[in-house]
Amino acid sequence: MAVTVIEWRSGSRNKTVDAMLNRPSVDPRAERVAQKAIRDIRRQGDEAVSRYASRYDGVTLRASQFRVRDREFEQAEKQLSARHKRAIRKAQSRVARFAREGQRKDWSIDTGKGGKLGEQFQPFDRVGVYIPGGEAPLASTVIMTVTLAKVADVPEVVVCTPCGADGAVDPAILYAA
Repeated sequence: MAVTVIEWRSGSRNKTVDAMLNRPSVDPRAERVAQKAIRDIRRQGDEAVSRYASRYDGVTLRASQFRVRDREFEQAEKQLSARHKRAIRKAQSRVARFAREGQRKDWSIDTGKGGKLGEQFQPFDRVGVYIPGGEAPLASTVIMTVTLAKVADVPEVVVCTPCGADGAVDPAILYAA
């Protein structure tokens, strides 16, 4: 892969730098593909999810295989080394501590005329998180999202992640979840 080095200073103009800075945040082609997938899934449900999993992940799944079973979590735990599990737990503990320290507290003040002003902080009823998986599993994303939701006392956290071509979800993702 060739790497282009460009000399640039703040306030100067360079076509390559300008093109990079002014490009859309999301590739319009990717946006169209995602919009079509969402539209298909809304209309066709699990059938469309299965079709897209086959197309993009190379795996054939029935709707009954979408949900991870308890035994898969148990197998994942057995697959990971003690060191790996310790690292995940330590990272979750650190993220949780950081999140607890940063939590905002409810507060209110009297207005002086019989009213009150303030803020209340309440968790969502449910949070859904997407965890990159398949060929590029990121257990760190579980740690950074699910841990925060749990510290915030969100009662229901739904985790979605693609499986590998063999139909299995990465064991570190399952353990972290």
